[in-house]
Amino acid sequence: MMNQRGQIMIFVVTALLIIVAVAVYFVWISPSSSIGRITGLSFESCVESASVEAIKELEKTAGIESKFTYPYNGDKVPYLCYTDEFYKTCTVQEALLTRQFEKNLKALTKDKVQSCYDSNVNSLRSQGYEVKEGQLEFEPSLELGRVKISIKAPTTIDSASFSKVDLSFQSPIYEMLMFASTITQQEARFGDSDLDSLRLYYPDYIFLKTKRGDGTTIYTIKSKKFGDEISFASKSLPWPAGYER
Repeated sequence: MMNQRGQIMIFVVTALLIIVAVAVYFVWISPSSSIGRITGLSFESCVESASVEAIKELEKTAGIESKFTYPYNGDKVPYLCYTDEFYKTCTVQEALLTRQFEKNLKALTKDKVQSCYDSNVNSLRSQGYEVKEGQLEFEPSLELGRVKISIKAPTTIDSASFSKVDLSFQSPIYEMLMFASTITQQEARFGDSDLDSLRLYYPDYIFLKTKRGDGTTIYTIKSKKFGDEISFASKSLPWPAGYER
């Protein structure tokens, strides 16, 4: 009997500890990470829309600011690899293409992300909530198949608070920039690139290549699923006028 009572007592104590742990989580821990669901704080969709719009804008220049461009179909296509010397392979203009894209994405969306946050805070205040806001910081990162945005914004709403929120959305831009880097490296090494292997292994993308008379090659990469498109140029192993490779 004493042994059975001991086992029952252990069971009861264990159950009480579990109940207390669950209560602590939902009362003190959970609000800090799910405050948006409790109070209506939600600016993620606004940030996502701003980011998608900025990505579309940056795709026009492959996300870089190149001093060498080629006029093509009314656009100034940036050179990712360039040389002005005959019979020389090109020099890569931007080695860390994804890093540069992330940097420019952050710069392009900075004001809009802040506006999204401020707008939501003002909306909550108009509903009668007491809001104490902190300094907002955010960092976009390109990942395989998606764009991730980490936001730090210490905020207290009535008695609940949070300091960080992560959001992500589907995007092919990381893969497309990787393809561009691969093509650029081939241009720098061999003076040309082979798109057949890319077409074979990545059927969800369109790879186009257009040769121009001055040794420039225009590349276009397009996602069949999302419609995203980037174009860039390479000038490698150019020959003098009147000669053909």
